[in-house]
Amino acid sequence: MVAPPAKRARRNERTSGTGTSTHTETDAADDSASSPPSHEEAHLSPDLWARVMVYLPYADILNCTLVNRTILQEAAPKVTDVRISTARQMRAVPARRFSGVRRIKIDCLFQDNYDRMQFSREAVGMVVPFLGCFPSLREASMGGTIAHAGRAVYLEYGD
Repeated sequence: MVAPPAKRARRNERTSGTGTSTHTETDAADDSASSPPSHEEAHLSPDLWARVMVYLPYADILNCTLVNRTILQEAAPKVTDVRISTARQMRAVPARRFSGVRRIKIDCLFQDNYDRMQFSREAVGMVVPFLGCFPSLREASMGGTIAHAGRAVYLEYGD
């Protein structure tokens, strides 16, 4: 069982008739649990981190790899699904961290309104090099969001 975190010391000022004195009150628990929790107590397995990161936007997944070395080296290669929302996210260097990705959904291939739908030149030019960074890739879907009848509609390429 993990001990509760140590309580902070409280500073009180007491005023007597002759002057002001400051003293610190501490609980008895401070002595027994004064050390912060160790790294092992707060540790999640890389498999669990990878399962959590599947539900995050790709930008947040990249930020997770910057948090600590364990996530970068052990959890990132176990991420299996990635969803790309902007063409700027399709950079090869950070993508190489995710060697275990099997499914990619690219949502930025085209964006506009229904009457004049156009492919994003930036996104189209980056798709093939980006997909080449994933040796375990089995499935990729590409699409985009267009405005139709006053609402945003997601279309996959080929619909």
